[in-house]
Amino acid sequence: MGRDGKTKWSKNSGAALYLNAAKFFAIRDQDRRQAARLRSMFNDVMWKMISDEDEQTKISKQADDYERSEGDCFSKQGAIRDRDKKNPSKFSEIVSFLSFVLLC
Repeated sequence: MGRDGKTKWSKNSGAALYLNAAKFFAIRDQDRRQAARLRSMFNDVMWKMISDEDEQTKISKQADDYERSEGDCFSKQGAIRDRDKKNPSKFSEIVSFLSFVLLC
């Protein structure tokens, strides 16, 4: 697929889904391959949005911690327990924002 808008929407939706802990961890527990695809979409969007390589590395490490529930923030019991309570309430707004940023 090329630059047809569908591809971008799919990557943006995947990136937003990756960041929605209530949905991502349920997907990861059921289908590791799909979870890896969502991470790949997140990476694609992040690399497009962030040009500084040091920032990309920092964000990528934080995403690793998020995905593995490690690090200072993501390993806390409260963070793990409240995954389905603290999620983006307006999923479509996140996808729209990512779409806007990528089109610029």
